[in-house]
Amino acid sequence: MSMDDEELAREFGLYELPKPRVDVPKPNKPIPRWWKPSFLKALTLVDQIDTWAFERFIPSVCVIDPSIDVRSLTDNLEDHAAVLIRTDQPPPSNDLVWRATGVKPTGHPDSISKENFLRWLGVEVANEYRRVGARKMGVPLVYSTQAPRFKPWIVPYIGAICRFDRTPPDGMRKEDLTANIGVMVPTGTKVMESHRVTPVILGDDEKKTPA
Repeated sequence: MSMDDEELAREFGLYELPKPRVDVPKPNKPIPRWWKPSFLKALTLVDQIDTWAFERFIPSVCVIDPSIDVRSLTDNLEDHAAVLIRTDQPPPSNDLVWRATGVKPTGHPDSISKENFLRWLGVEVANEYRRVGARKMGVPLVYSTQAPRFKPWIVPYIGAICRFDRTPPDGMRKEDLTANIGVMVPTGTKVMESHRVTPVILGDDEKKTPA
């Protein structure tokens, strides 16, 4: 298990990652940090046509608020994110992922099409939305980079500049917000007690009658 896997397991309160019950695609290599532009540089690369095209691929879990100005950088950097995916190789998908998300797998003639990358980008934006515990977000701005013909080591990618509204509910602080994600693990998996949550299903005789 790699260091990234160990960190992910600890974040979910696990001692190791559970073994998948089905075949899962191998993730693409991460984009090197030094290829990622600054916020202001990314704004100059925004493609308005791609931004409009991307709107139909934003999952319904993401509540869009057009009044949120994505182009302005606030003091709280945790409200901002740049979600990036590689475009030099097909998305990490297989037939099961394809049926669940619409992202076509390697081997499909449209696996490296613009539409397929935008669909994959929508999945990753929704993942980030859940991860930060956002209540709503501005319309993401889409931009992309190209790899020069004679510089094959440069990673081309397409990205979405996002700004989230993480305003806490009444009576809570921002520090109290938790990501709206979790993991279900097979019986017998070792889980840290501080992360364990057990759902309780009440019987009819135990349900409280509303006042």
